[in-house]
Amino acid sequence: MSIIVLPINKGSDGDGRRRPKTDGPTRNDEYWLQRMGEEWAKAQGKPKGNYRLDTLPDGYGGWEKGRGGDTKHVDRYLFGHVKGPARSIPDIMPHFIYLMEHGSAFGCNCKLCVSGSRASGAGAAGEKSSSKGDRQSPHFAPSTATASRAQSYAPLPPPGPKLIGRPRKQPDVETAPPPRRKQVDEEGTPDALRMLLDKLKTAGTEGTIDEPIFESLSPDWRTGHT
Repeated sequence: MSIIVLPINKGSDGDGRRRPKTDGPTRNDEYWLQRMGEEWAKAQGKPKGNYRLDTLPDGYGGWEKGRGGDTKHVDRYLFGHVKGPARSIPDIMPHFIYLMEHGSAFGCNCKLCVSGSRASGAGAAGEKSSSKGDRQSPHFAPSTATASRAQSYAPLPPPGPKLIGRPRKQPDVETAPPPRRKQVDEEGTPDALRMLLDKLKTAGTEGTIDEPIFESLSPDWRTGHT
């Protein structure tokens, strides 16, 4: 049966400088070209057949090494992702499909982008890269968990301006009227008439007051009564 070659889109976030940090693994893209081509064909609903990618996304490369010198058991890794190598087809396919559909990795929330590689820094699975290590790529949107933590620890807004003025009366709370000042004239002499008016006001509309008026402290009253 003939092999159907699937051309990929040119969008990529791969970094070709990322590769195994030891000299044991050898370069081999063919496994990834075939297996990723088969899975991509399934994702697109294509009929059964032998599929293969025409090339890996720019900056990505497959590497493999026999496990303990055993040629039957081979450890394979796909290098190029900023968070570390993919060690299986399920690890890389969500990210690859996102690249094919969007043309870039911006906003990708696949497991590889969010959590990083399980094989990062382990023996042959480790990688040589720039001093940036496995820091988050600027092409990736932050994960939901990261955004939630950032929001949880966001500083509280500063308090609003302090209101100056008369405080509002609280509902269902009775406040006593301010005490009335003592009724005196300009010379400090008590005003008997005003004090009687205060008594009438206190007695209410039904009350009466019948008492003589004495202003013994007033100089005018003393003049007429001494």
